Amino acid sequence: MPDKLTRVDHFAERAKIGEIIAEIRLDKRMTQDELAEQSGLSRSSLIAIEKGRANLQWILL
Repeated sequence: MPDKLTRVDHFAERAKIGEIIAEIRLDKRMTQDELAEQSGLSRSSLIAIEKGRANLQWILL
């Protein structure tokens, strides 16, 4: 049972990070295309991050 809670918590953390990124992007009046280009990510990767669907472990490398 603790594994399921850990997975849920992990998803919630990813979703929160994505919300924060999207909020900052919008505050700066940037499109997803602009942020993706400036960050070196593909637009589809950025969308996945903003929606909390991306595994963010690779960012820490």
